Amino acid sequence: MNREQYESLKAADIKAIAKTRGIKYAQSKKKEELIDLMVAMDEEEESKEESTSEEAGTEKYEESSEAAVSENSEAEQETEEKTEKESGKEPEKTEKEEKDGKEEKKNTSAPSAEEKVKPARESADPEEVMKRSEEFLSGMFKSMDMEVNINQKFEDDVLSIDLTGEDMGVLIGKRGQTLDSIQYLVSLVVNRGNAAYVRVKVDTENYRERRKATLENLAKNI
Repeated sequence: MNREQYESLKAADIKAIAKTRGIKYAQSKKKEELIDLMVAMDEEEESKEESTSEEAGTEKYEESSEAAVSENSEAEQETEEKTEKESGKEPEKTEKEEKDGKEEKKNTSAPSAEEKVKPARESADPEEVMKRSEEFLSGMFKSMDMEVNINQKFEDDVLSIDLTGEDMGVLIGKRGQTLDSIQYLVSLVVNRGNAAYVRVKVDTENYRERRKATLENLAKNI
């Protein structure tokens, strides 16, 4: 509001407006004094708004200028690369690209310490493995009061054991469960304390192959 608009109001209205605008002791001041204060406040607020508007315009202009400079720079770079490509010359690499290329070449050409030193794969001692398995199985069959021949073969960290004797059905068990248990126990015995893992296969009367053939025929008939 301007001074004329304030002066057209009643003194009571002026004091009420002054109070809402935070002027202290508005009720005790004269109308003209209050008008002067409020006109000064209005002018100050208008000045602040103009200043804020100018700053916003300046920031917007600076942002648009930076964007234009960035676009021009990218366009110039693309033009240079296109020109060099047409002339058969490779585009110049930036300092960062050259640094990354050198590091990549260095990492590729120089093998790491882990690649240089690869520990040889340890292999189990065949004699020790077969000795352990035979001692365990002989003691178990003695406890079962059974005479069983133990035939062993060790190759590529695989211990194959074939058991022969009378009444081998006892060692096979229902669906080969007993034979699987014996195989598991032998595996624990021969691998105890060994760095290299030994795979154990225990069979008797060619049960494994016969069981496999039975399951395959069953699958075909389903």
